[in-house]
Amino acid sequence: MNKRPIQTKITVTVPNRLHMFTTRSLFNVNNMTGGAGISIESNQKMSISVDENTSNNETPSLVLDYFCEVLKKKIGFQGGIHVSYTNVLHKHCGFGTTVSQICALCIAINYLYGDSISSTDIRRLIMEHYREEVGNKLVRGLETGVGPACSLYGGINYVTNSESLVHLEVPEQISVITFIPQETSFNRYISYEEEFGHRFKSYQADEESLEVRTDLLYRKYIPALLKMDWSELGSITEKLHTMGLKRFECERFNYVYEIKMIDYLLESGALIAGLSSLGPLNYFLIEDDKINYVERVLRDEGYALQWKQFQISKTGVRILNKED
Repeated sequence: MNKRPIQTKITVTVPNRLHMFTTRSLFNVNNMTGGAGISIESNQKMSISVDENTSNNETPSLVLDYFCEVLKKKIGFQGGIHVSYTNVLHKHCGFGTTVSQICALCIAINYLYGDSISSTDIRRLIMEHYREEVGNKLVRGLETGVGPACSLYGGINYVTNSESLVHLEVPEQISVITFIPQETSFNRYISYEEEFGHRFKSYQADEESLEVRTDLLYRKYIPALLKMDWSELGSITEKLHTMGLKRFECERFNYVYEIKMIDYLLESGALIAGLSSLGPLNYFLIEDDKINYVERVLRDEGYALQWKQFQISKTGVRILNKED
């Protein structure tokens, strides 16, 4: 079977994600997936065209080329796919650049071929086949499910696997600020094998905190998320940086300065502050009318931060040129 597209060209805009923490607890002790994340509007676009007269793909990366073949097999078509995409954010520092591109590709191709894959199946597909590009090699990566959820739905998302999800739409007057401290370097890529090993060690070393994490996540964090209780969300997110995988990451990369910044940002008026994914990207959520105040406080204390301000995405991936 060679399925035909409903149109041959499409452009989508895709948000990036900030990965707040993983959700390992007593309810998913052996699960390597799950977490919470924030979807940010980075205004990055992907243009895609399909050609039924060829089977060759033209993409800017091995990862996208790989997922073109995954999608062909999943949907059932044999045409060639041309992808144009420009990334303007730092790679491998916490923005989720790879998973955002993958999700944009999946949404676009799925639309071109009649939306035959559900959003849940797209999340599952990405998690199952996730890859990263290291040099000229394609290696298996580890995707918690946070990236696809943020790319698909926008807002703040709490996921435990490819299906369970709690979603929060954030008020317009709240923005996200990100920065990479000058004391750190980025591009710290961790292979799947290394990451699996590190996570396994961190899980072994953190058994004593499972009960505490379970209480924080299920009895406090989810209710606070549903009520949009920023004080509670900020406090719990900060605590989760001191246990489990996030603590292990901070110790492994010696993120002393970054963790101190979390405390300082919360004291200065941030609603939530944290370290995204493996870092070293710091982020904080703040009400727009307090941004200048926090910037002044930080400057007075000697923190000359070069930060970027983002709006929180409301919709996730958006299709820009649907044909009626």
